[in-house]
Amino acid sequence: MQSHRLSCRCCRSETHPEAIPRLEIVQSRSIRAASYSAAELSAESGLSLTEVAELTEYGLLVPLTDVDTPPVGSDPQAPLALEPPEPRYSSGALLIARISREFATYGLQARHLRVVRNAAARDAAMFEQGIQPVIHAAGPTAADDARRSLGRLVALCERLRAQVMGETLRRYWD
Repeated sequence: MQSHRLSCRCCRSETHPEAIPRLEIVQSRSIRAASYSAAELSAESGLSLTEVAELTEYGLLVPLTDVDTPPVGSDPQAPLALEPPEPRYSSGALLIARISREFATYGLQARHLRVVRNAAARDAAMFEQGIQPVIHAAGPTAADDARRSLGRLVALCERLRAQVMGETLRRYWD
């Protein structure tokens, strides 16, 4: 397994903040809408509605919250709905659905992928603890500093995870 090492321009350190790539959210060009229904997510990702429901049940797909979507009855011309609105999913959920579909080609279903979600939730909680001092620091740049720190923590985590996984699975490449 080949690893790519980044080093800082000023001191050649691999762990200096400048050596860590900025967090980038990769978006597919085919993602067109801000939100998707389960049926649209199914059609766009190639998953069945049952698979979308399973991914939602295991927490890999998370519907947008009330804060993210307009409230029912916000349009005075719309009739009052008796049932709650259909859940909507973000464009990020579409990417998760597409990646999950690729995992399914290897026989890995939503129940298997929940370990990924659990690990991500633990990592996120750890990162939130790590940036708390930055968030609570007084100053006009505190929010930007916290975002920058969070991006660096995520990038470090991805690098560490890749290395640990490479070491763990080395016997299959050697």
